[in-house]
Amino acid sequence: MPTIRRAGDSKFYAIIEGGPQLARALSALDRKVRQDVAKEALTEGGRIIADAWANMAPVGSPPEDEHPGAYRRSLSDNASVTARSSASGATAAIRPAVLSDLPDDQQPRLYAARLEFGDADRDAEPSARPAFDAAQRPALAAISERLTRAFR
Repeated sequence: MPTIRRAGDSKFYAIIEGGPQLARALSALDRKVRQDVAKEALTEGGRIIADAWANMAPVGSPPEDEHPGAYRRSLSDNASVTARSSASGATAAIRPAVLSDLPDDQQPRLYAARLEFGDADRDAEPSARPAFDAAQRPALAAISERLTRAFR
């Protein structure tokens, strides 16, 4: 454990002991800070993609869609972008969030693939891929800007 002590009576100065432990602690802190910044940067970029996806998401109408606009709301929710850090960096996922006002069996995540790719009963209404394509550059720019600001 690092300690600081007074070295002599005639002059006051400090000796910091525990250099290797302090170096390890600072290294771990630095790694944690880097991981947190990477996580924040990916969340920022992911939010740009999620917003573009929400703007392109189809909005149904009754009676076919019991909850018009739920798909868009689930993508506009902050919980639609999740990021986590690991020893090798950070990852982020963008997906429809769980909406507290809908029952489990009517959550947008359950029909997102059906909307995106279609099925025997429904034509595809892609919005995820077009949103990713449209928002990729602005998202990468936001990630880059966030990392540059943090590590100047």
